[in-house]
Amino acid sequence: MNKKCIHSMSVSATVAGALLLSGCSDALRLHTYDNPYENPQIFMEGIYAADKEIDPPSAAYPIRAVILPHHLTATRSMAAGVRMLQNQSFKHILLLSPDHFDQCPTPLCTVNSLQETQFGKVYSDRQTVRTLSESQLTTIAPEIFKKEHGVHAVLPYIAHYFPDTPVTAVVLSQKNWKSYSGALLENIKSVLKNDTILMVSSDFSHYLSLTKSNEADERTAETLFSKNLEGVAQLKNPDQTDCAQCLWVLGSIAAERGFYNPSTVAHTNSAILLNNKSVQETTSHFAMVWYQNAALTGDDLAVAGDVTMTRTKRTPKMKPPMQTFWSGSGLRVVNLEGPLLETCPPDRTMFNFCNQLNLWKGMLDYATHWGIMNNHTLDQYVAGLAETRQLIPANGEILVDDHMVDAGPYRFIGLSGLMNPVLDTPLLNLSYQYKQVVAELKNKNPDKMTIVFVHEGIEYRALTSEGENQYLRSFIDAGADVVVAAHTHVVSDMEVYKGKLIFRGVGNFIFDQYDEISTTTGKAVRLRKGKDGIEFQSLIERI
Repeated sequence: MNKKCIHSMSVSATVAGALLLSGCSDALRLHTYDNPYENPQIFMEGIYAADKEIDPPSAAYPIRAVILPHHLTATRSMAAGVRMLQNQSFKHILLLSPDHFDQCPTPLCTVNSLQETQFGKVYSDRQTVRTLSESQLTTIAPEIFKKEHGVHAVLPYIAHYFPDTPVTAVVLSQKNWKSYSGALLENIKSVLKNDTILMVSSDFSHYLSLTKSNEADERTAETLFSKNLEGVAQLKNPDQTDCAQCLWVLGSIAAERGFYNPSTVAHTNSAILLNNKSVQETTSHFAMVWYQNAALTGDDLAVAGDVTMTRTKRTPKMKPPMQTFWSGSGLRVVNLEGPLLETCPPDRTMFNFCNQLNLWKGMLDYATHWGIMNNHTLDQYVAGLAETRQLIPANGEILVDDHMVDAGPYRFIGLSGLMNPVLDTPLLNLSYQYKQVVAELKNKNPDKMTIVFVHEGIEYRALTSEGENQYLRSFIDAGADVVVAAHTHVVSDMEVYKGKLIFRGVGNFIFDQYDEISTTTGKAVRLRKGKDGIEFQSLIERI
């Protein structure tokens, strides 16, 4: 037995007999795998749909990672995720899959391979395999890849869209991976270059009813979008995902390398796709891409979410590193949740908001522009709204409502899609406001970046519905460059739509909801108009 085989088997003596090291005379010799699928029809259905439905972002918005299903019922989602890379520039794909059959004896298994697919041959990158194999956590395991559908099901889409692009397949074991998580992460980072796409093959909830599956997916999305990496590592298999270790590796690298910007391309469920909502065991799927931050500074415009001092007696303090990210000379825009009054009524409830002027004055350095259109706008009735409109400019600040505000190279406008049921609610016609905002957006000014700050969504839900997505996109269709949504109190994802940006939920910014990680996490976004699009840099952090 040569040195490579001894090295591989020595990492786990208790499972030495289970090691799958065919070809030990040359650990890096090429292994060829036949195409396991007879009919290309299922793949073509997804590709036809993706070509019709997906508008890939330009290279101005670099994608660094992708999550795909491997459940072929979700062929459209699989093809959609790969097609999103169409305008990207890369030379290699590193594909992470779960070890479905629990055959990998170490945290990571790989192989130097040639895979036959319906659309051509797919080779791995031999040097990547070599580098990975230098770690004692890696086993070269050709037998595993004969039947690993987490790999085989994905490769045909890659072969179709990106012929001749090397794809190095890796399976990550679920057994005791957390004990080696640091070394595992370093091993994968060692081969993840700037010209490499990190691709995760993972299905999500398994064996649940449609209702319970949707609930599980919401919890998973909330954990992912809030950058709760400890929570990601704890995602349950099979209830939430079949590869928590893959998602943890992706999230850890994204956080370190500045591309923690997930964007849901598709969210599907087998019960819907197979037209049987009553089935008791389903599989859910996400296709996501992860965008790279641009290198912006504190001199650029920044936008964040909800602020209130309703239930506090002292001025809240911002925590680092959000404080560092937020500081600078650029304009700062937040949503002031509830009216601003010189004296708040003593009989208000915790759900009837009012921001006391003396407390708010302690926060004047936190923002330059204060959005006032939200579901709490009329909590102190029309008189409270009128006082808010008077007090903000009287203290040298600028309010953002449903009338366009010009500020140098920027234009801001705000509106709310919902309103609390108070006596004066009929006096604020939300439908009319929407039409008014859309009309103003149609008066485009190409020299300025136009930002819509909208209060919309379902509280404490990270996943947005298709109806909500269409609502947010309608502002881009009307002429906006950026749409920023607040209200849900949890962080959601983002979207590049027609070359413009939609941030579907930026969560709380300075708020008094301390129960969950998701409600104590906020997203702040820096923005700048670039030559080829709107440049952005986000930070998702505890607040």
